[in-house]
Amino acid sequence: MPRQRFGGLARRCTTTPLSLYYPSGPTCHLWMSSTVPAPGPRFRLWGGHGLFEKAGLDVQEAALADGGVPGSDGWGMEPEEGWGALTVRAGAGITTIRVPTLPGAYQEYYAGVVAAIRDGSAPPVTGEEGHLLTRIIEAAMVSAQRRCAVDIDPGPAVSAIGTEEA
Repeated sequence: MPRQRFGGLARRCTTTPLSLYYPSGPTCHLWMSSTVPAPGPRFRLWGGHGLFEKAGLDVQEAALADGGVPGSDGWGMEPEEGWGALTVRAGAGITTIRVPTLPGAYQEYYAGVVAAIRDGSAPPVTGEEGHLLTRIIEAAMVSAQRRCAVDIDPGPAVSAIGTEEA
């Protein structure tokens, strides 16, 4: 695994490029890092028609550390300077627009977990979705070690993710 040096100490590299190739045709390139110092994006997602870049991390953790209360006014809201930028082709040119960050709501996720356990409600993340995410992460690790693409089959239970049937 690649190594980076910080202050003379070698650590595992936490900058990760990931390319996802979908059978239906689209390709997604995701680039992320928890160690890249500003300036520059921590998240970068691009495809054939555009690029989305986002600096910084979720504001909820810092808000909790500062004594913020989940669900209070302004909770999870990110200041405009932290918004992402979407760059797309527009006719013969290229345009970039700022994209407001959706408010974070960790508390809603955990309330969904509790409801799924207590009353059998649909969980916020299904077992199939969690399993697929684990397989994607494992495939990315194998790909990095072998320096080649690794195919995974999402399976029929996961093919409906993001559709109204899911």
